[in-house]
Amino acid sequence: FTAAGSYSISVTRQEVHVSGSPFNLAVFPNVLHPAASTVFGAGTVSAMADDPASLCLQGRDMFGNPLNASLPLNATTGQSLNSATVAIVGLASFTPVPFALDYTTNMLCSQYTSPIAGSVSLDVKLNSVSIAQMPLQVEVSKRDPPTL
Repeated sequence: FTAAGSYSISVTRQEVHVSGSPFNLAVFPNVLHPAASTVFGAGTVSAMADDPASLCLQGRDMFGNPLNASLPLNATTGQSLNSATVAIVGLASFTPVPFALDYTTNMLCSQYTSPIAGSVSLDVKLNSVSIAQMPLQVEVSKRDPPTL
């Protein structure tokens, strides 16, 4: 099985269910696979210089099954979904920002603030590995000065 979920398996012999059939089977997501994980939100497309821009991360296994971000460690590998960061590539003064669990969506979310306007590249990493969509080009606009 590659798709996580609940399954019912029927075992028959001469078109008659064997004892206990059908059986229930729960298939859980595999281990975290950064290359299959995805990032989304307004901050993945555009941002305003000097204003926080938001994005969220969905950790996935190698088959694309979503992982539960509220589970602190993967029982098999000890990998944590909580070691995710977002950084602006090529901007030495920018410190990578960690993601935090949003309990209402059960997603890892973060905010970054670009100090510069223009096209910037974001790099989102899970356990120090860039996810599939990276680097991500984001257009950062300059805020118009207030009119008096």
